[in-house]
Amino acid sequence: MKTPPTYEQWLKKERLEDFIIKSAHSTRNNKVMRKSTIECINHFSKGKNICNCCGEDNILFLTISHKNNDGWVHRKMVHGSLSDYLVKNNFKTKFEIVIECYNCNLSRERNGGKCPHG
Repeated sequence: MKTPPTYEQWLKKERLEDFIIKSAHSTRNNKVMRKSTIECINHFSKGKNICNCCGEDNILFLTISHKNNDGWVHRKMVHGSLSDYLVKNNFKTKFEIVIECYNCNLSRERNGGKCPHG
């Protein structure tokens, strides 16, 4: 397995083809939520399992969101499932993570960091 790149290497885009890491478990069943995703939602919502913005409580609509819009950096550093990584590391991270529904998450991205709800 190849060594994962550092954050600085990703920013410089140094020979990205050398950093492609293939997962042994590349197929996913999209009809079932991953156990680690559910654990992350439960942990980061402090057991409430609701959207931090609008209060949506259907767990199928909830997702892990980065409050400072730095999720792309976090995902580049993890190389795989973010939720698996967070569970494996006992939810310790230097990133500020919140639970939002997909609508609020996407609307924050498209509206300069502000959700129309709040």
